[in-house]
Amino acid sequence: MKKNCLMYFPVFMFALAACQNDADPMEEGYIASTELKEITSCVFQVSLAESPLSRTAINDLRVEWNQGDKLGLFCGGREENTPNVKFTVNESGKNASIKSEGDMTWQWDNDTYVYGYYPYSENSNIIAGSLYFELPDEQVQTDEQASQLSQYDYLVAAPVDCASADIKLNFQHIMTWLDFSFTNTGTELVTVKGVDIATATPMFAKNAKMNITKEQQELEVIPQDKIDKLSVAANGDWATVEPDKTIKLRMAVFPCDLTGASLAITVRTDAGNVEISRADKNLQMGKRYTVEIPSPVLAATNSLTFESTGGDVTLDITSNMEWDVTAYPDWVEMNLLTGKDNAQIVVTAKPNAAETSRTGKITLQSKYGKKNVEIEVIQAGSSHSAGVPDQGEGGSWDNE
Repeated sequence: MKKNCLMYFPVFMFALAACQNDADPMEEGYIASTELKEITSCVFQVSLAESPLSRTAINDLRVEWNQGDKLGLFCGGREENTPNVKFTVNESGKNASIKSEGDMTWQWDNDTYVYGYYPYSENSNIIAGSLYFELPDEQVQTDEQASQLSQYDYLVAAPVDCASADIKLNFQHIMTWLDFSFTNTGTELVTVKGVDIATATPMFAKNAKMNITKEQQELEVIPQDKIDKLSVAANGDWATVEPDKTIKLRMAVFPCDLTGASLAITVRTDAGNVEISRADKNLQMGKRYTVEIPSPVLAATNSLTFESTGGDVTLDITSNMEWDVTAYPDWVEMNLLTGKDNAQIVVTAKPNAAETSRTGKITLQSKYGKKNVEIEVIQAGSSHSAGVPDQGEGGSWDNE
């Protein structure tokens, strides 16, 4: 059945509700359930679009629609879906009626669902129960209008079944994007081990992970559940930041008001933790923060120990840069003297015929490192042991 012209939607932030047939959608004081409900069958992927501007504001944790604002609706669940119909808000207010700018069809049964989102983008699409849409890159927001939605904010209505002639959608302010950048201001490599972010009110993220690629070095946090602290750990492949380079953490949080509160950020690196606390009048503004990361000492094995008879030890190198072995004892042989990225070097010590032990150093240097990585090499003389239990064939390594 075709449904066009006018449909009514009570619209509130932080509220999701299924279809209800016994409530007047334009009734004053209409209150939807305040319990947050899971938005089933929806996966959101956000990027920036060019238009249109958002003028919808937030007042007392409720959305106030502005006449002329554009929303998008999908009707899915059947083979013949109605994709991304644009609707226009007829009048300003907390409860808004909207008018379709195209036909929207559905079958009256519980297998068909309507999805709603704001702000509208012509590039939105829905595939196999997943909703993909884009955000405008410019929205009306000034210091005098701090409550207004920023370009990092969007609203989503939970899917409701269409076993009714009238569809009522309650929109939830579902997420806020925040960007944090971490700049290595030192002269050496630094490896980010993880990031902890805490707020005074709960955030909408959990069990996140950093996906850092060689090309973009961007850290993405996947929202999963509402908690008051976000903690992410790097995957380790490309978590090393070159001097004067920056990696970005993009995270989605549950909307929370930080008026008068602080946002605590802890960056965990191989050089120790960097902690900052930033007061921000509104976390929903999508602001960017920069944390200066100190210069680290590149982590590596500290020492190699051999018996007097010599032997082989495998030395693990962890890096995402080019590196060189610049020095090593003349009684040691190595199968690699230069490399790139992670590698294993086989270090072979020749037999020591002398009664006394001998020592030396293996020196590694990365492309940007000014502090060399030095590994002490100790080999026992023929009259005594090197003093470290044998691990492996001919030698051992100690990283303590």
